[in-house]
Amino acid sequence: MVLPLYLAMTPWEMDGCAALPPHPGWMACHFDPDGPGLRDLPDALPPGAMLILNDRFPCRDHDPVRIAAALARSAERLGCGSVLLDFEREPAADAISVVQALREALPCPLAAPPGFIEDLDCAVFLPPCPLHVPLEDHLRPWQGRAIWLDLSFRQQTITVTRDGTTYGPAAPADRQGGEYDEILRCQCVTETGPDSISFTLFDTPETLKRKLEQAAALGVTKGVGLYQELSRR
Repeated sequence: MVLPLYLAMTPWEMDGCAALPPHPGWMACHFDPDGPGLRDLPDALPPGAMLILNDRFPCRDHDPVRIAAALARSAERLGCGSVLLDFEREPAADAISVVQALREALPCPLAAPPGFIEDLDCAVFLPPCPLHVPLEDHLRPWQGRAIWLDLSFRQQTITVTRDGTTYGPAAPADRQGGEYDEILRCQCVTETGPDSISFTLFDTPETLKRKLEQAAALGVTKGVGLYQELSRR
């Protein structure tokens, strides 16, 4: 069975969506930069939806117990199935304290990125697997734990010359064609030049489906995708 894919959505996307996906995630909630609480908690969510707290404003000077209590009340009131801490800042003592407090207070499963949860019994939220890395290698350090995986359509170019190998993003235009790589589970377009060879790796709806199947087999329990990228395919 393929693991559930939660599509992270802004409030505007939810309001403008004719039919919500089976597993939506609210990704607007953040620390209040002007006070000790939270901002942009939703008024309502479909039962079982994911509530996502980001750290675009740091949690500096916020009371972890107060934050945890507020988020726990909202999760219970909204009937959330899970809470994701989409933290992109470097782990700091105040943020780690918030995660610890949430682990004790929440009525539903919690996930946070590496660096925040090593000593906590909760899920780890991993960044997207680089296209040139087999998924098994990306997940291996966290085998035995519940894993939620960030998923999105990605592109990457690898160029090999006599001087070595360089890794960079692909051109922004959507790619087509190529051959399916059984190890990396993505499409690959190969182009050769006089002194180089380049590989453009990219995802399609079909390759993402195969990654979800592989991720489920490797112990991932949830996938989280960007709604803007997934919905236009």
